[in-house]
Amino acid sequence: MIRLSPAAATLAVLLAFVGLPGSARSAEAPIMLRWGTLAPQGTAYTDALEAYKSYLERESGGRLKNLLYVGGVVGDEPDMIKKLRIGQLDVGGFTMKGTHAALEELCVFGLPFMFESYDEADFVLISLFDDIDRIMQRKGFKLIELVEEGFDLLASRDLVPLPEGLRSQRVWVWGADPVGLATYKALGVESPIGTPVPEVLPALQTGLLNVVTASPLAAVGLQWSSVIRYIYDFNLYYDPGVVLMTKSKWDALPQDIKDLVARMRKELGDYFFQLERPDQDRSLEGMIKHGIHVVRPDAATLKKLEERTRPVWDELADKVYPRDLLEKVIEKKKEWAALKAKGAAKPLRKKGPPAKGLSRKK
Repeated sequence: MIRLSPAAATLAVLLAFVGLPGSARSAEAPIMLRWGTLAPQGTAYTDALEAYKSYLERESGGRLKNLLYVGGVVGDEPDMIKKLRIGQLDVGGFTMKGTHAALEELCVFGLPFMFESYDEADFVLISLFDDIDRIMQRKGFKLIELVEEGFDLLASRDLVPLPEGLRSQRVWVWGADPVGLATYKALGVESPIGTPVPEVLPALQTGLLNVVTASPLAAVGLQWSSVIRYIYDFNLYYDPGVVLMTKSKWDALPQDIKDLVARMRKELGDYFFQLERPDQDRSLEGMIKHGIHVVRPDAATLKKLEERTRPVWDELADKVYPRDLLEKVIEKKKEWAALKAKGAAKPLRKKGPPAKGLSRKK
């Protein structure tokens, strides 16, 4: 392979994107980005990816082309991480729980009872965006955007008295998710059952599993809501997500395309959340309408759940995520609490319908 000197490479880039006529540029082969996600087609997750795709292709003048693989057709999230690393995918949308083995530092954001609200979670994660990006780059990825699965609720086929009743249940965790395993152990479940997401629905249908956690939108999109009969009205976990590009692909992009990706984050950064969060509410309403029962634990039960699981935060520090990252998260939580106490806490993400021209497909 012939390698250009830095000076020659710089000259080549300038000639290609500055000095040549537009017709010559248009003759170049477009840059292809292959995206993967476990999210089902037609959900807020995939609608947002379609918006990103359209934005990048339009604003790049066709120099970027995007191919989306949705609904897990390229595998579960650990499979997609492997495909990114071997060059079969370029970009992927991931949840913390699905990538715990490869991106274990993200687990700090999904600890039990870590966040009380979306606004608090937004404040902490947006404040720590650069820290997350540095962590991802050390692992060979570039952080493109923050997303989320949302707040995970406990759900079951049969009514489960909390917390003691969990001990006798067949409880699901995503693979070997360390947060899930430690949380359920703290609640007396000695052997949670770890399976990939595509295996959960048949396991629920056959009774191999009878307790899961999921956001309402995920439960509906993955059809788990067709089997579960009870949902428990408290936020056990917040499950953050990330859109990642391989660092090798990112480093190979022309600077103006990198700048375009940064503008996309600025202009479309709230778009996903403006779709997803109302869809969470609609999904929950739909589940209730179709006969799923809502169980609202009393204050004493919630206090017991939180007290039993709080030690997990320290237990996993320096084993799964760095303690200093946990301390940064706690410090940002304190900053948010102080702002709330002064009446100065303001949401960092836009609410309401997406901006004109970005409404979702029907």
